[in-house]
Amino acid sequence: APTRRVLEMGAGMGLPGMWAALEGDQVVLTDANLATLELIRRSCILNEVSAAGVRELSFGETPEWLRGSFDLVLAADVIYEEGQAEPLFTSAAAALQHHGEFFLGHKNRSNLDLPSELGQAAKFDLELLAGDPNCEDGVVQVFRFAKRQVSRPA
Repeated sequence: APTRRVLEMGAGMGLPGMWAALEGDQVVLTDANLATLELIRRSCILNEVSAAGVRELSFGETPEWLRGSFDLVLAADVIYEEGQAEPLFTSAAAALQHHGEFFLGHKNRSNLDLPSELGQAAKFDLELLAGDPNCEDGVVQVFRFAKRQVSRPA
């Protein structure tokens, strides 16, 4: 099978991305926190994960290296308050190739209007394929989105 290009956003410890690299995918692990990026670099060395690059990226940014470069985007436990989903979807959608997929692991919290936050995805041509935005507090699930090419009126 061809090697997938995988982006992990808000990587924190980078576990999903490192797992993907060890499975043979070409991975870029990203976070906005420079100290976190240094820990990810060290972890990659200690765990002999050579197929992973580490780069700074804040949600909402769409640098040239990111655009249309990835088959799969991963993020886990990165939406904590209202308004964080839109910048996340901005970067994730920019990163994905047409028909690429975005997997978002999330633990629902009562302070968040999850249906509204996840509804932001449609603005970026990301279609929710799996996961229930109306779940109860404390439920952990993985939301699966696919990037769709949507024709826009002229």
